[in-house]
Amino acid sequence: MELPNRIAAERDYLLALATRQLRNRERSEDVVQSTLLAGLAAARQYRGTASLRTWLTAILRNRMVDDLRARGREPLESDLDLESASRAEVALADPSAEAEARETAGRMQKRLDSLPAPCSRAFVMRELQGRPSRKITARLSLTPGQFWQCLHRVRRELRAELGITHAHS
Repeated sequence: MELPNRIAAERDYLLALATRQLRNRERSEDVVQSTLLAGLAAARQYRGTASLRTWLTAILRNRMVDDLRARGREPLESDLDLESASRAEVALADPSAEAEARETAGRMQKRLDSLPAPCSRAFVMRELQGRPSRKITARLSLTPGQFWQCLHRVRRELRAELGITHAHS
C-alpha cells in the first residue's frame, strides 16, 4: 500500500485518540484533518525509523498542543498522555523538519481552500475521512464523473504545491 493510503488508513485511530484527549468531536476532526495533511505534506521525510502510527501520533500530539494553546489554555503533559512512543518520537524529531512540514501543510491547506468547495470537500471526505464514494456523491450532489474529476483536480493542485511534476492518481 502506498504511503498516502497508509496515512489515510490511520484516520480512525487518530480520531479516537484525539477525541479521548480533547473531548470534543468537532475539534478532534479538525486536529486529525490537520495531522493527515501534515503527514501527507511530510511523507517524503518519513524514514520509517518509527512506525507510521507513532510518527502520525507525534504529529497529532503537536496539533493538539497547538489547539489547546489557541484556545488560551496551556496543555499539561497529563492532558496529552498519548503513548510513550509518541513522546519519544517528538523528543527525537528534527525541529527544522517539523517547521518545514507545518509550512508545507499550511500551503497545502491554502491551496485546498482556494479550490471550489465541492472539490475540496470531496477530497477531504474521501482521502482524509475515508468515506465511501457513493455517500460523498450523494451528500455533495455530484455525479460519479464530477466526483472523480474533483479528486483529480485537487490531487493535481496539491502535487503542484508540493513541486511533484508527475505522479499517478
